[in-house]
Amino acid sequence: MSSSGSVILADSLRAQGIQYMFGIVGIPIVEVAYSAQAAGIKYIGMRNEQSASYAASIIGYLTNRPGVCLVVPGPGLIHALAGIVNAFVNCWPMVVIAGSFDQDQVGMGGFQEWNQISSVQSSCKFSARIETLESIPYLIEKVVRTSLYGRPGPTYIEIPGNLVNELMPGDNISYPPCCPDPPLTLSDPLDVKNAVKCLMEAKRPLVIIGKGAAYSRAEHELRLLLVRANLPFLPTPMGKGVLPDDHPLCVAAARSRALKEADVILLVGARLNWILHFGKPPRFNENVKIIQVDISPEEMSNNVPAHVMLCGNAKSVIKQLSDALCDIGFKGVDPLGNWWSTLRNKIDYNTKLSQSLASQESVPMNFYCAYKQITDYIPRDAIVVNEGANTMDIGRTVVKTHFPRHRLDAGTFGTMGVGTGFAIAAALYTTSLNKSKKQTPVYCIQGDSAFGFSGMEIETAYRYKLPIVFIIMNNSVCLHETDQHLIRGVYPVYVKRYVYYFVKECLCQAIANKSSDFQKGKIYTNGSNTFGIALYVNVHLTSVEDTGIESDINDDYNSADPSFFPFGTNVMNAPTMMLNSNIPGTYIFSLNHVSPVPCIEPSPPDCFAICKAKLLKMTCEVMKINGKVLPAPCNN
Repeated sequence: MSSSGSVILADSLRAQGIQYMFGIVGIPIVEVAYSAQAAGIKYIGMRNEQSASYAASIIGYLTNRPGVCLVVPGPGLIHALAGIVNAFVNCWPMVVIAGSFDQDQVGMGGFQEWNQISSVQSSCKFSARIETLESIPYLIEKVVRTSLYGRPGPTYIEIPGNLVNELMPGDNISYPPCCPDPPLTLSDPLDVKNAVKCLMEAKRPLVIIGKGAAYSRAEHELRLLLVRANLPFLPTPMGKGVLPDDHPLCVAAARSRALKEADVILLVGARLNWILHFGKPPRFNENVKIIQVDISPEEMSNNVPAHVMLCGNAKSVIKQLSDALCDIGFKGVDPLGNWWSTLRNKIDYNTKLSQSLASQESVPMNFYCAYKQITDYIPRDAIVVNEGANTMDIGRTVVKTHFPRHRLDAGTFGTMGVGTGFAIAAALYTTSLNKSKKQTPVYCIQGDSAFGFSGMEIETAYRYKLPIVFIIMNNSVCLHETDQHLIRGVYPVYVKRYVYYFVKECLCQAIANKSSDFQKGKIYTNGSNTFGIALYVNVHLTSVEDTGIESDINDDYNSADPSFFPFGTNVMNAPTMMLNSNIPGTYIFSLNHVSPVPCIEPSPPDCFAICKAKLLKMTCEVMKINGKVLPAPCNN
């Protein structure tokens, strides 16, 4: 029996353990997507190649096995470059497969002809063009293995259009075995001995945990080391959760003081780049000694010379250190000594300051206040995707992460727009790839600008019924516009407390995943029809426009974006229809600038009627403020 190029390609991917493919199909790779699904690979049709590449890369980070990004030639690949480079800088495994022009059309100006290899070579560990059907299994094994081994990263392969449907006898196809996980590498025992000596002599030691430690699954070894030696640790943004943020040894709340005064730093799977101020004064002690643990020899002594270089897999190297300290009988850092006293005093001071900001009942809400309302109901085991400017920076400090790889953000490259793709991949991971029986919830908290980059992917989440809670922090400054015509109506009109009461009183239990059915309207379930809630949280400026109730600029009461209301475009009826709807989907709620009020638990018995009444009252007040003719329900 003969097999086509697309079938050979799909079977080769499946043989290498590939489970997920994200992309947008078109000529000439439509059949590749069909063949992948026939081979048992889950294909996720995205709305934009950028988001597809982001999703494929984060699957690699979460699973230690690359996801595949499938794109059309030319513009499709160019769109995916953002995710390719992001994966390269963050060191995440990913395989990119692109279609290409036919082999006999080189230089002829074929459909979407482009020198794609040259476009990806600087950001891919390996890139190749398939020339024969026989070479496909070998090349697929190579791109998967290369993406995983050494420092992880993206790889690229393209298939000419004429090979997609070309046939080859099945007996002539040879598939190599699935490449195993990368071998664990150890550091030189002499270097380990020197590192132990340096740690024991330190007066103010500090451990910095990066996302490289999270990727290597080093959480058990790090916990054992830190507890044995009573070492304070500071996680980088995506190193959060390797040990819980509320662990007594975590000094994230005293970050600046810890970095500035530490005399020895054990750097585990992190780089001294912009996130860590390049390891330079005045943020760091000018005489600090760095013990650097990294998988890549090229990273050693970058920006600051390492006092000890421990090259190897973080999981195995940390075990070497922990065992060596145990053998020597090191008793650890004195918990009552000056170093821990200094750190605890700073932690207490900064914690009180943060709590003070969170308790302010300003209108509009500040970020700390808005986050306080959100974090009260985020489950402890949730995966939190967080991006934006202030939204991410402040979220990093106030949203606690308790489990490894449960915080995903803009990462080393500072890429805006990754959030929705990350959230989709994380939700797929928790529902299908996670071996545990319990489904892990996913919360995507974005700034309004970050959301704007890939907001249409909410339709993708809706289409696949993914349990994602999208929360957008809107301070309306992403465009920095000064034209008053464009921003007319943005500033003065506040809708007071009604939407806020609606969310707090009637959705608090649903957000906390305590209830699977909200009166007549389903809000969140863990069954086959899973879907999420989106809260549109305005934290700076608002208007009637932002509520989704009325378009003040167009002066048309029924002109709300229908993509926000898949069950109908009549905005007046939308809230009631929303509450009565049994349609699975991702619903957007607008949480305006209002002072916080406590969540009433348990919810009022007639919560459904209360919520409808409050939404109606809100709508009527908005219309009254803007001089509209009030409909009959407002006069009752």
